[in-house]
Amino acid sequence: VAKWTGNDSAVDVLIRPDMIPRVTRFLREREVKYEVVIPDLQQAIDQENPIDEELLDELAGRK
Repeated sequence: VAKWTGNDSAVDVLIRPDMIPRVTRFLREREVKYEVVIPDLQQAIDQENPIDEELLDELAGRK
């Protein structure tokens, strides 16, 4: 779990996919309200920064 931002009433956190069930259970057991804002951060990054196929072709075979 990585804390991103926070104030007196809210905090943003980044949670590894394999930890989601554990963190969700932890929050529910303590009746902590939460909202998933970005369900898959990597997918959001990939959509915002699509792969340049021409660049991939140019780099193919390089070591």
